[in-house]
Amino acid sequence: MKKVIILFSFIILMTDSFSQGPWSQKASMGGLQRHRPFTFSIGMRGYLGCGWNGVTMYGDFWEYDPSSNTWQQKADYPSGPRLSAFGFAIGNKGYAGAGLDDFLYTQSDFYEYNPVTNSWTAKASFAGTPIFGASAAVVANKAYVCFGDDWDPFYMRHNELWEYNPTTDSWNSLSSFPGFARRDAIGFAIGTKAYYGTGNDDSYLETSDFWEYEPATDTWTQLANFMGSDRSQAVGFAVNGKGYIGTGGQLDEQDFYEYNPSTNSWRGIDFFPGAGRENSASFVIGNLAYVTCGTNGINYNDLWEFNSFLITDVTENKNETSIQIYPNPMVDKSTVELKTSVNNTTWQLVNIEGKIVASEKIHSSTFQITKNNLSSGTYLLNIKREQNLIASKKIIIQ
Repeated sequence: MKKVIILFSFIILMTDSFSQGPWSQKASMGGLQRHRPFTFSIGMRGYLGCGWNGVTMYGDFWEYDPSSNTWQQKADYPSGPRLSAFGFAIGNKGYAGAGLDDFLYTQSDFYEYNPVTNSWTAKASFAGTPIFGASAAVVANKAYVCFGDDWDPFYMRHNELWEYNPTTDSWNSLSSFPGFARRDAIGFAIGTKAYYGTGNDDSYLETSDFWEYEPATDTWTQLANFMGSDRSQAVGFAVNGKGYIGTGGQLDEQDFYEYNPSTNSWRGIDFFPGAGRENSASFVIGNLAYVTCGTNGINYNDLWEFNSFLITDVTENKNETSIQIYPNPMVDKSTVELKTSVNNTTWQLVNIEGKIVASEKIHSSTFQITKNNLSSGTYLLNIKREQNLIASKKIIIQ
């Protein structure tokens, strides 16, 4: 039986280009706005394929060249439209597989992409249960795919770990993840180890645990929990020896955090300057990372470059800045409580088109926002200190 998911999507065009700390906006992805695509990078190019906008699923495939800041469409994904497939690259080839097809059935097919010939080749199918929402990391020219959801006939999260060897085109079952099974977690590799964390479990509860997997010994070790709020559908990547996780969660966050494997510690860094969102995608080219696409009810195809050497805003304490809004949704007015210094701070209310519709200087850690002539809808309440975004929270006006 075909399953139907209906989401109402809106399109927003972003024309402004600017930098903020480590973030610089680049040319938007050449295809239509979307979320849940797969990505990988080969050499000095980034690649993105498939995804959907909540109604329409895509099977197109695109290449990004940072030297010219341009996108070029490449050969379509061979099995047609797909969402929540996993992707990774090993050597000079890219790989993608599994996910949900355009009938919303989970799949296990698996393909190799050759950028020289711009062609896809079918490889050994993923050996685990057909899944979507899995996480992948590459260590020493082998890929490690974990988690996912088989969905049909029931949502069922997985914790199996599978190793793919491109030399033998084979899958090998390894030690299962020892924590809760989940989907929509993040995965990346630093050095000789893979790292996995966040995601949502079979009870739909979001998580913040964080784990290290060592392929040499086939062992798992639990590490310091992710510093941000519990979440799934975040974006994660590793660059310059550090790991990074941000956005995602039930409130489509903008916060971002850095993990240092040498100290097993997290710190908050400059917020993602684009709209808060979930189900984005990332790839790494050289010393730079790129984040693109995603949704918060509005679908996006904007592209942001991340340079870790330009980090300027650091938060060591998870609870240094927090926002409480009540009631939320707002009818006539809401009270806002901040846990931070209010020196040189202002609040801004931003609508779904990215326009600032109200703004005031903050004089007290507790203040009120009134509806006045604001239209009903979803807004972001941004807290800024001297033009730097230090906190953000979604607010609904009825």
